[in-house]
Amino acid sequence: MKMDWPGEANVDAVALRNMRRDSMFLKSRIDVDRLDHGFDIVVRNVSAGGMLADTTMDLSLGDVVKVELRHVGSVPGRVVWTQAGRFGVAFDVTIDPQLVRQPVTVKKSTAPAKGAPPTFVPRKRTLSL
Repeated sequence: MKMDWPGEANVDAVALRNMRRDSMFLKSRIDVDRLDHGFDIVVRNVSAGGMLADTTMDLSLGDVVKVELRHVGSVPGRVVWTQAGRFGVAFDVTIDPQLVRQPVTVKKSTAPAKGAPPTFVPRKRTLSL
């Protein structure tokens, strides 16, 4: 199993291991500068300073990335370790991991959906004799 860990020059990445992490199973998207395109990933856990994710792509130690996290947006960072099918990212900024965990809410609309059939209100019947 291939395992790349940060060298001595990147001690702050190792310090991220001590941060509280929230476990999850969240589909997300990552853009990798070196690859000049993005792809889908599955975020397994996230902390204020980084994340662990699953991927089928080969990432390299030091890759500059931008991760799209719901309720947070695009977060810049770099790959600090890789393993077969998994990788770790150290964010360049601090985020609130609780925002990522919040569920997506859909507001109910009182207006009918575009193209929806009209809504009919039944009328009272009157008897005529």
